[in-house]
Amino acid sequence: MKILYLTNTNAEKINELPNFMRTYGDEVDIYFNKINKEYFAEKKIDFIVSDRYQFLIKQDVIDIMQGKIINLHPSYLPWNKGYHSNFWSIYDKTTKGVSIHYVDEGIDTGDIAIQKKVSFNEKDTLKTTYQKLRVSIVELFFYNWIDIKNNNTQRIKQISEGSIHYKKELDALFQKLPKGWDTKVFEIEQRKYF
Repeated sequence: MKILYLTNTNAEKINELPNFMRTYGDEVDIYFNKINKEYFAEKKIDFIVSDRYQFLIKQDVIDIMQGKIINLHPSYLPWNKGYHSNFWSIYDKTTKGVSIHYVDEGIDTGDIAIQKKVSFNEKDTLKTTYQKLRVSIVELFFYNWIDIKNNNTQRIKQISEGSIHYKKELDALFQKLPKGWDTKVFEIEQRKYF
């Protein structure tokens, strides 16, 4: 299968998931830029995996792929769609976890393929919560890739609105955190700096 892996140049361990998919015989192209339907005419892509990708996938690409696009999102959807969900799950005191979902026209609104709850403790920081979520979503992907690519997962509709957050919201609050990414979970939960 020909897989297009969408990510960003600042992401750590960019080759981790592509190398895993290659062990199953998949051909994987890593791509960082905005994609369009012309790209597909040229490359003949069978499936798209979006992981820390910085751009929205346009409707024309979604239509071409016919349900064969997944996104790895570090929240327990439908909660904390959008930007830096680890912070928002702590700040809003919502369920923490990771989700692999199918891409539709919204921001993290597509049907869920698989998800897992993750717990944080009071000693965790924003940095360690991000790392925990990353480890969990990579493991979730590893255990479920074959079923996902062969369309053997039960798609679960996101029935509640949940929540969504944008970069500008976090930027306004993040400035108030004197320890930045080293801020502890309990400090955010108690709204110590807000």
